Formats: sequence, structure tokens, C-alpha cells
Amino acid sequence: MMKTVKFFAGLLICISVMVLSSCAEGCDDSERFSSDVQNAQLSSPEIDKSCFTTVTSASGAELVKFTWPLVKGAGGYYCRVSSLDNPEEPEVLVDTLIDGLTVLFDKAEDTNYLCEVTTLGNEKLNNAGADAPSVFTYSTLIEAIKIPEGNDISEFIGKYITENKEELDQKYQEDPNNYKLAFELEGGKTYTMNDSIDFLGYPAVLRGDKQAHAIVEMGEKAFFSCWRSMKIQWLTLNAAKITNGVLTMPATPEPSILSSTGQYIVKSVIFQECEINDLTKYIAYDNKQKYCIEDLEYIGCNIKVDHQNTLFYFSLGSYIKFGLTNCTLWSTTQTNKMFVNFGGNAGKKIKNLDDVLYNTSLFKFNNCTVYNIGYSVKWASWGQYSGKPDVTMDIQNVIFVNCGLKKILESTTANGNNTLIYSNNTYWYDGEEVIEDERFTKGVPTLKTDPGFADPDNGDFTISGADQLKFKTGDPRWIK
Repeated sequence: MMKTVKFFAGLLICISVMVLSSCAEGCDDSERFSSDVQNAQLSSPEIDKSCFTTVTSASGAELVKFTWPLVKGAGGYYCRVSSLDNPEEPEVLVDTLIDGLTVLFDKAEDTNYLCEVTTLGNEKLNNAGADAPSVFTYSTLIEAIKIPEGNDISEFIGKYITENKEELDQKYQEDPNNYKLAFELEGGKTYTMNDSIDFLGYPAVLRGDKQAHAIVEMGEKAFFSCWRSMKIQWLTLNAAKITNGVLTMPATPEPSILSSTGQYIVKSVIFQECEINDLTKYIAYDNKQKYCIEDLEYIGCNIKVDHQNTLFYFSLGSYIKFGLTNCTLWSTTQTNKMFVNFGGNAGKKIKNLDDVLYNTSLFKFNNCTVYNIGYSVKWASWGQYSGKPDVTMDIQNVIFVNCGLKKILESTTANGNNTLIYSNNTYWYDGEEVIEDERFTKGVPTLKTDPGFADPDNGDFTISGADQLKFKTGDPRWIK
């Protein structure tokens, strides 16, 4: 939405006289700035979403190309672009005087940008600059259907999909690689979820707000499900009552996603910057079906459990890439339940929907804080993933405290024949350093100091350990 904001323009008038006099002289012969508009008060250019396109740099990075309309008789423009990821302290990306009509800036996912352009005067044409900028908020967020506060989100989403199925099918078929069905909850507001949400075959996004999570009270029958792709963002999920996994795959698999090797191929499931509270069941559950998730990721999540079940329980299921990054995973109890159980084949034995073998699999566990998970039991059961060189175990900058019965690495890689990437991890148990098997740690930097959590039993994992502070390990949110 475009709006005009009044501001004190003395500084810009000064800039246009002192600096852009040279620009105006250099541009007088240009069609852009030569004009029959003289002795005029200029306005700033109108900005809307058509002014923004995505381009790719020589290095392959995505950039936003911001181009505004010509204002005849202008002596140039002042452009400022700020990222609003932190609205209280916006990050300025562009702050420039320009005699053209285009600037470029880095494109980030799920970000709002405040874009301002002010027309500057032209001394030779005796035109005065605009007394206010044009302002537009450009967003890389996917356009979403807003769910009003107080709704049961399972009922709202289920009804919306049922009533609009024909239209949704058409949109997906027109652009299957890019279409997303997105829903947005109001930041800081509370919703109920008394049943499952199945996004079916629609690539889906459900989000709250980056700065203020929406709160979802999950009932006994609540869980999220999909068979194509799904991203859940910026939600606080109160999950004490649920009787399935937060992610529970469909009990009846969709036949169209069955591969020739017998797995049901799901593109991606991502939980980003979510809180999951008081969970006693599964974080993710395959529902005893042969699903293979190509990309299963948890990014920037804080997950609090009462550890009564294996957290990632795939008795027949598989993954190609499974990752936790910048997460805190902790239990209020010390039990004999595992972190993960994967019973399905690894990537080398699975073909995708184009009938091509994946060949490799990756478990990535980076910059996480883990407390009381698998306290008195083997940390993990990897099944076909264990001890295979085509399976990479990438565990770096993780703080493990009271986990895995002092055998995190042994239960992760068994005979050590996986492709191992270990670095700067902390292994601490009941107040003492854990000495892991040298088959897995020889020549590998391992941190030796107590991480010194501030109050772990109450969820404060602020670190004070010298090594952990030096190397900035664990979930970055606990580094003060």
C-alpha cells in the first residue's frame, strides 16, 4: 500500500542544491531529466508492487530490482530502503542519491522492506524538490489468507479448502513449482486447534508474526499433516493435550506420490522459529507408513517436552535431509526415551518421483542446545542410516547436557563408518565432562568447559562456560 509521509525537507533541499547541482548539469542532456517542466513544485514518484522484480546476480544470489517512474523535471532522487525484520531498529540497506530510476538490494525470504523515494529539485529548471517521499512496504512474504482472532484454525482451514477446492486445484495446476496456499494468524493473539489440519496436496504455509507469535492451543486430536510440502512459522504451539505427533503424516498415503522403490515422497516439512510447549508425544510421526521426507527441518525453534515418547518416531519412514539448526530442545523430566528412531531405508536405496536414486542422506545438527533428552537410554536408533558412508552426520557447535547415557556419538554413528563432520561440541552429564569414544573424537575439536546454564530446569540456557562463549556454540539466543 502506497502512502505519502510529511517530513522536514530542509536537509534534502540543501543536498539537492549543494550536491546535485553537478548531477543536474551532467544530466541536462539526458532525456530523463531534460523537460519542459520548469518553475514547478515536484512530487515524489508513485510506487506500487509493479516497481519490484527479482533478478539474479553473477554469483547466483537473488536481488530485488526496485524501479520507480520518471518524474519530469527532476534533478535526481533520494532513495532509502530498510529491512523491517526488527521494526524498532530497521536495518538500512540503501541510502543514496541517484540520478537514475533503479536500485538493487539483497532479497531475503519472509521479509518486509520499507522503500522511500524523494524527488529532488532541478536548479537549472528552477524546479523545487518534493516535500515528502513516496513510501511503500515491499514484502517477500507469500500473500496469505488472514484468519481472525479467536477462530479454531483447523475448522477455518478445513472449511476454506473444502469450499475453494476447484479454484485451489486450478491455481496449483497453473504453477505447481511456485504456488503456495498460505494462511496467517494475527501476531500475539490466541487461537484454538481442536482437530487435525491436513493441507492435502497443496504446498502450504501457516504463519504468525515474526515479532509476536500467534498462540495456538492444541486439543487432543490436533496435529499438522501434508503430503506435498508444508512450512509452519512464528507460532507458539501449546501441545500438552495432543495424542499424536505435532507433525503426523496421513494414515492413508496418497497413491500419486508412491515411488518405484515403495516410499511415499514428500517434498518438505519445515518448522521455523516456533515454540512447542509441554509435549509428551512426538515432534514428528510417520503414522506407520513408508513416507520419505526429502527435507525435514527445524530452524530457530524452542521445543519443551516432558520426554515420554521417542521424539522423532518413524518406524517405517525415511528422510533425505533432516536438520535442526539454532534450536533448543529440552525436557522437564529425565527418562529412558530416545531422540530419534528411523526404521526406513536411507537415500541410497530410495528413488524420487523421477525414478532417480537419491544416493546420499544428511543429518544436520548445528548450533543447538540440548538438555535431558534421552537421559538414561541410547540416544538414537538410526537403522539403515547407521554406519553408512553415504550418510553424513553433521553435528557442530551443539551443547549436549544430560543426554544419551553418555554415548551420543556411539549411538549416532555405530561403527563410525558414516561420513562424520563433528566440531566444537560439548558433552556434559550430571556435572561432569563426558569422554566420548576416541573413534569419533580423535583429532576433532571438543569443548571441555561446563557450559554453565543459568537455570536449565526452568528453561534458561544462557551460557557462562568459557569455551562455549569463545566459540559461540549452542542455540545463539542463549549467548548474551
